Amino acid sequence: MKHLHPSILEDYEIPLNRPKTLRMLQFGLDPALLGLADRLIDDANRAGADFGLAVTGAMEPELLRLLREQEGLYTVFVRGEKDNARVNLEQVPQCILRVLDMEEDDAALMDLAGCGTLQSLLLWYDPAGERRERDRTNEAAAARFLAECWRRGRGPMAVVVCAEDAEAPAEVLGRMKALAESWRAPEAFTAYLKSCRFLPCLADCLTFRAEAKEAALLCGRMNYLDGMIHIAEPWGEMRVGGPAEGALPVGFTEALAEAEDLAERRLLKHRLFDAGLFTLTATGLIRGDRTLFDCMKDEPLRELAGRAMTDEVLPALPLPREKAGPFVIRCYERYMNAMNDNRLEAVGRGLIPRFLRGVLPVYAHREREGLPLPERLTVALSCAILLLSDVRPGPGGWQTVLEGQPVDVHEAPEVLRAFSRLSSDMDPDSLAYAALSDRDLWDGRDLRDFDGLAEAVAANLSA
Repeated sequence: MKHLHPSILEDYEIPLNRPKTLRMLQFGLDPALLGLADRLIDDANRAGADFGLAVTGAMEPELLRLLREQEGLYTVFVRGEKDNARVNLEQVPQCILRVLDMEEDDAALMDLAGCGTLQSLLLWYDPAGERRERDRTNEAAAARFLAECWRRGRGPMAVVVCAEDAEAPAEVLGRMKALAESWRAPEAFTAYLKSCRFLPCLADCLTFRAEAKEAALLCGRMNYLDGMIHIAEPWGEMRVGGPAEGALPVGFTEALAEAEDLAERRLLKHRLFDAGLFTLTATGLIRGDRTLFDCMKDEPLRELAGRAMTDEVLPALPLPREKAGPFVIRCYERYMNAMNDNRLEAVGRGLIPRFLRGVLPVYAHREREGLPLPERLTVALSCAILLLSDVRPGPGGWQTVLEGQPVDVHEAPEVLRAFSRLSSDMDPDSLAYAALSDRDLWDGRDLRDFDGLAEAVAANLSA
């Protein structure tokens, strides 16, 4: 069986769609980049754009090796239902033209600053906070690359900052300026940084790299070998705020586009999709469910999550129902996707950030309005505390234990360290007190300040 490579595309009747021009430098190989961003750029190229990427950054050596061997090619399977239509697509994105090791290929990387067609950088930030050190490494490399652009007399670049935080572009610029000061760079470089366009970008798509067993089955079906197979749901988008001329493919406006409603779209994602995913993941894992589809077949859990959404989350959303209602329906379409093995420990990465973005505002709203605690969201919070209280470091990363089996946990390092000091066999009152009172977990808040929450969580833990 042949390995995926540009030389075999014609043999497999895969239309050639290789761009000729390098336009963007991308930092990282996260599933969301390969399964969403680069797939959408490939769509734009098939629609007539000419937008090639170079990829670099701190990444797993095995991924770097595989992508290099395949000369930037990989396969994406887009599966699920969208607008009541079944989607099952196979795509080989061809937009990655160069793959550069940040250390071994440093000279070649810096030489890209002299590429006159290169117009933008794409910086990706892990929404779970698990890979913050890697993100900062990529950020520093991007700052160094911009310094080389300035040294060569290039005009300002566009920097697309893909992050959950609306303030991320300004914060990234601030950290780059601080780096410049630590390097004792001339003030002219700081002025150059300020003249670059730091654009906010929101990405939303459930994507993951296929595990070995499924990858083997898919390779057998494709009749070629690919070590970089990715799976994505059919509903996915990237939205960029601000003028993005040159930063993104020309002529593609359906998914990878500017968006004046970026703040509203971010609000919908965080307060609805993330809140729902938090509820299903935390409670589903405790109940023995393993995928999102399992959760949706679990009638008691489905009812709990549905009532949480309609009775607790929606009333706290500062948007009219006619805007939020269709988005809720789309959320449930995504949760119901039976064609992808959306494992809870993977799609629920960053339970605590999802709580802070989507659920904590509900508590604050109900406190302001003099309303009782959100009962169903409190059940989900209790399940999250119970789940995370048994996290411990292992040889392959952090894990908790469910039904005697280890389960991977993906959270920020400080979250894992905090919960590793706890245990599910603690007295329920003590566990609730310890978890809720840790301000470092809850964005500076002591959750015991919500009247009755400590008692409600302790009662749930006892049950």
